[in-house]
Amino acid sequence: MLSISFNFDNSKLASASSDQTSRIWDLKKQSEIVQLTNEHKGTVKAIEFISPQNVFMTGGENKELKVWK
Repeated sequence: MLSISFNFDNSKLASASSDQTSRIWDLKKQSEIVQLTNEHKGTVKAIEFISPQNVFMTGGENKELKVWK
């Protein structure tokens, strides 16, 4: 894991990884709820929740930023 972020109410955790995945975890249920694979060409270097509605951004080794709703 290269980057993690908690959402605004701390109920979800986002992770970015060198295996080209971004994941969102539900902390109460202790389960993965979203997995994005190969959305960046190469490593996903950063992830961050950017709104209370659980919108998040990822940044990749390919110098691209993506917003996910």
